[in-house]
Amino acid sequence: LPKDFTESWLIPEGMIGVQIGSGSTPFTVTAAVPVRLAITPASPSLAKGTSVNLAATATFSDDSVRPVTADASWSSSAVNVVTVSDASGSKGRSTGVNEGSTTVRAVYQGVSGSVVVTVTPATVDSISVTPPTSSIPNGTATQLTATAVRSDGTTQPVSTAVWTSSSDAVATVDGSGKVTGRSV
Repeated sequence: LPKDFTESWLIPEGMIGVQIGSGSTPFTVTAAVPVRLAITPASPSLAKGTSVNLAATATFSDDSVRPVTADASWSSSAVNVVTVSDASGSKGRSTGVNEGSTTVRAVYQGVSGSVVVTVTPATVDSISVTPPTSSIPNGTATQLTATAVRSDGTTQPVSTAVWTSSSDAVATVDGSGKVTGRSV
């Protein structure tokens, strides 16, 4: 401590006063401020047409940590690859639009954090069979077709389906999806 340090005191409302010799200097202690913003997951990857919820966590000057996803502002550097919601109730929700990678950024009280989001090709969500239900007279046949419904909403005919019947005694199905009624 300096040789001429004589007194210090605590004043209510977060101020302190320091007197050195004959002079004094008031100091005001304010609330902790954010110093770092982390976005999780750290390296998200999602299929085209799907979404992931990103979260923002702020580290403050007093080393406290707090989630700030709903209070941050969100943006994507390439909305043709990934869109990110900045709307209340869905902030940070990122959706893959096209294959590729781009940076998604969050800003909270002037401090920013970012992650690179990678969009992979659309995945198959389900297979639809046409007709969905069928009744055929014994001894006749009908053709089934399979269509893949993908994560981006597109559909694609399935040419390599493996067709099976749960009861060959009632109906058989060949490799092309042709169903033949065998018994009632």
